[in-house]
Amino acid sequence: MCGITGFFDCSGVIDAQRAAPLVSAMVDALRHRGPDAQGVETRDWFGLGHARLSILDLSEGANQPMWCPQRRYVLIYNGEIYNFHALRRELEARSVVFRTSSDTEVVLQALITWGPECLVRFEGMFAGAFIDTQTGTALLFRDHLGIKPLYIAQEGGAFYFASEVKALRPALSSLELNTDALYEHMNFRFVAGDRTLYRNVRKLLPGHFMKLSKAGEHSTHRYYNVTDSLTDYPAQTADMDAIEDLLDTSIREHTLSDVGYSVQLSGGIDSSYITRILSRSDKAIDTYSITLPGAVYDEELYQRQVVEMCGTSHHSYACTSEDFAKALPLVTRALDFPSVHTGTIFLYLLCGHIREKHKVVLTGEGADELFLGYSRYQLPWMNKLAFTLKTAGLKASWLPNLPKVQGLKNLMSRDLGLEAGSFHSDISERLVHAARHLDYREKTIAPFKSLLAQMIASDQSCYLASLLDRQDKISMAHSVEVRVPFCSPKLFDAINPIKHHEKLNPVPKILLKKLLAKHFPTDFVYRQKNGFSLPIAQWLRQPGLLGGYLDYLRDDTFKQRGFYNLPVIEMAIDQHLKGERDYAKELLSLFSLEIWLRQSKGL
Repeated sequence: MCGITGFFDCSGVIDAQRAAPLVSAMVDALRHRGPDAQGVETRDWFGLGHARLSILDLSEGANQPMWCPQRRYVLIYNGEIYNFHALRRELEARSVVFRTSSDTEVVLQALITWGPECLVRFEGMFAGAFIDTQTGTALLFRDHLGIKPLYIAQEGGAFYFASEVKALRPALSSLELNTDALYEHMNFRFVAGDRTLYRNVRKLLPGHFMKLSKAGEHSTHRYYNVTDSLTDYPAQTADMDAIEDLLDTSIREHTLSDVGYSVQLSGGIDSSYITRILSRSDKAIDTYSITLPGAVYDEELYQRQVVEMCGTSHHSYACTSEDFAKALPLVTRALDFPSVHTGTIFLYLLCGHIREKHKVVLTGEGADELFLGYSRYQLPWMNKLAFTLKTAGLKASWLPNLPKVQGLKNLMSRDLGLEAGSFHSDISERLVHAARHLDYREKTIAPFKSLLAQMIASDQSCYLASLLDRQDKISMAHSVEVRVPFCSPKLFDAINPIKHHEKLNPVPKILLKKLLAKHFPTDFVYRQKNGFSLPIAQWLRQPGLLGGYLDYLRDDTFKQRGFYNLPVIEMAIDQHLKGERDYAKELLSLFSLEIWLRQSKGL
């Protein structure tokens, strides 16, 4: 795991004297991602920078940028390829000679030998830049599901790229607020697709690569799409033995490391399953958890059950509302964007503890999107009816204004398939004055005609991307590599074609629960899902600490932004503090956005 950055100068705007200092400054912004070694390489039309966190092959020979022996090809890359041993054997059979035992050199030689067609064969998480100096061409690439980030900006005839936006700041003359993305951010808590909250910064999409040339030509190509294996009415029956084999293999493969690994144990079934599978062969696992003393949804009891059954060396850390409030600005800085997932703050604190002993941690992220673990997938009949009527062309305005059908009319006025992963409320669409731009989300669900398939597609393409983004940034802020064994293209391609009802009945995520039931008691496996729920509403009503951030929503800086709907926001604050309504999610999103805006001076 590392940080990468650099530029491709297609117009000669970066002179030779400026190139190396520029890339060095960009790398410096990523040192938290790679404190073990930093490397810079510049030529007449490109610059490459790398900050290394040593996980595989700890020798200096595996440092980057990495050149081939003939000095024609060069690579920088961030991630881990778990099947690199198998790929290496194939390449050696083609007379390729290796100088290191790193996966980086396998990526380099695979790209040299097979070109971008090899990307689909990589099993792991990755983002990188590969250059052929002889032909004057370059390749930017990103893994199938977007586990590793890659941001791109174009200015003055030059392309800049980086693992995090903060590394682009030394290169760009300014960073501009993308007001076209405000609606999506406030209603979905994440800007999906290739857009960001910065107008002049975009993302390379998951499963894509970009070709560039010294002459300035560039084109983007897709090699994988997670929803290609998803259909409206899948027909396959679950083969539990095959699923178990695929999942357990993925979990074991994700422990590949020369520096050991640990497990982030929430107490939920996802991380509990990972812990159990690994504990059968590894009796010295370190597990890490956050507890919330006194909170209704504290899962310390379940964490302890897993620890006792699996015999792990457990490290538990109690966190409070004070910890949450103090860490929020630090988390925002680490993310480069507003913090909107409440668990992100405590994840940040936990990774700080993990780093005291470990560089690698496994987590259960992605299991809900893979195995359909959200309760929203169990669709109420009214939602099904509203979707069916709307799909048939019936308009809500055609229904009579009677109390008995008002709920149906309200549902018909919404895009139910599009809203998966959003936090729709009575005021969410009125918090900011911003146009509704949701092109990527609409394109994602367009091929599907059933409501459930649209929701799954939205979650797998958009919501999961937000979870993976926070996992990467928050862990790497502490130089910790997070691995997500549920986020395997092989798993999604195997699970998506299975009949939806087999994954949801009698309870969501039943397939994974059946596997977990082989190892844990029934009452542990089939308890009600809590998630990582925090008493945000209560904390906001306490003077100071988190409630103190409400002052941001009342000062002149906030009022002069021009895009906030001030009367609605003031009403929400007043009703929430009086206990009349719960607007915790909306208020948290607002002052998180404001914290980010104030950190990003000049927006």
